[in-house]
Amino acid sequence: MFKFRNIAILVALASVSLISAQAGSNDGPGFPSRIHFQIVQTPNENQPYPAWNYLESISASSADDMWSVGASTIHYDGQAWSAFPAPDMTGTGTSLLTGVADVSPTNVWAVGYINFQVIGQYESAIVEHFDGTSWTIFSSPQFPPPDIASLNSVTAVSTNDIWAGGELFEDPYAFPLLEHFDGNSWTQFQPPVTDCDVWGISADATNDGWAVGSTLGGGTCALHYDGSAWMNVQSPDQCCGYNELNGVVALAPDNVWAAGWYVQSPTDDRPLLTLVEHWNGSTWEIVPSPNVGEGGKDSSRLRGIFGASANDIWAVGESTVIASDASSTLVLHWNGTGWKIVPSPSTKYKNILNDDLDGGIAIPHGDIWMVGSNDVADTLVMKGIR
Repeated sequence: MFKFRNIAILVALASVSLISAQAGSNDGPGFPSRIHFQIVQTPNENQPYPAWNYLESISASSADDMWSVGASTIHYDGQAWSAFPAPDMTGTGTSLLTGVADVSPTNVWAVGYINFQVIGQYESAIVEHFDGTSWTIFSSPQFPPPDIASLNSVTAVSTNDIWAGGELFEDPYAFPLLEHFDGNSWTQFQPPVTDCDVWGISADATNDGWAVGSTLGGGTCALHYDGSAWMNVQSPDQCCGYNELNGVVALAPDNVWAAGWYVQSPTDDRPLLTLVEHWNGSTWEIVPSPNVGEGGKDSSRLRGIFGASANDIWAVGESTVIASDASSTLVLHWNGTGWKIVPSPSTKYKNILNDDLDGGIAIPHGDIWMVGSNDVADTLVMKGIR
């Protein structure tokens, strides 16, 4: 039901190290030659430790106006990141903003949930809006207890065409929760199936939107919006164990990518392996994607996917050494012909790695930004300089 994170809470770093990694210059056609990655300094608004500050999503209206949200909320003005708290986001594990859509400097939307794992209360979906001055809670569909609702992703086609996706749990069913903003109010759309937790949502046009996720039985699910209604579209699973799609990016009606993870055995929960799927206009197909390590000693999980162009797609997540639970950032790149792992930096605390990436954006003709967490307690932002 919930997006559990396999991360132990450790002492927060006093400062962020500027560790960098660089891709080689002979990575094939379409690869952004010699891209340079570095972790940049970002604030942690929720203090003291063990408050959570990790980031789930990032969006930008320009290279000088970016927002990243999660357990904390931070803004980039073209020079530096600064903390900008949002209502009810306390960093205590009871609330989270999972998605953000930066339409303009005075029009930003974020979605998520509140009252997570609070005894005697139920999880409720939340929508927040930034008007250029402050964040406020915006009216959105609510569901009476014991129903449990959360929003996990948001995408904007225009100022009056915004979609959010998540899940509505009405025991024993988990419905996809699909909500739309028409410029005035948020409304719920009828789901096409009764079993699909939506983790990612993306739209490239008013009549071309996609939502992806997982079923209670452990299979992938994909939903498509054609301008009038959402429809269920069959998506493949990789082998026999649990499968989940965490992110999706719609570039064109015949070019949509989704990313997540799967487990080979139905009786094991490790190792996790990368799962990438592509929509070619008629069917979803699994596209081979690399993993860290060999022989089942490491897990590789993708949490988000985004693209700059058809030949420049990025997927992010984390790789974990199963024996030690040490996690490092994981970055994959599609150059038009194949996926490959790109070296990316991670931060270490007392020789313990506990990093992950959850989302990213590619600024047109500019830099790449990726966000996640350094040990849950700290924000993690990585910049790729072309």
